[in-house]
Amino acid sequence: MGLAAPFFWQPMPVADLVWAGLYGVVLFVARWLLVIALRDLAAHAATSLMKLQFVWMVLIGAAVFGEWPAANTYLGVSIVVGSGFCWSTKISSAAHPRVLDLHGKRCAASTRA
Repeated sequence: MGLAAPFFWQPMPVADLVWAGLYGVVLFVARWLLVIALRDLAAHAATSLMKLQFVWMVLIGAAVFGEWPAANTYLGVSIVVGSGFCWSTKISSAAHPRVLDLHGKRCAASTRA
């Protein structure tokens, strides 16, 4: 591709350059806000929130672009979000040893001293 580029390359229109610049500014601000939020959140809470981006990607893709993912995409999203939920629940239980499960017994993760 790189060898063929000089023969087919065309400069971008100014409107496209403005859109690209605006996208870069918005992306920079969004990442900057993410860094500030992650600095103040616990790691298990932050990773759980970040796993939700997969859910939003599927929902926005379906609602805005009309792209309905295949069943394997839904399976993958549920595995990622479910594992993150289970992991954060385990971490939360370990941080609070008095947490009881549904049967009134101590959680396995909370029996550590």
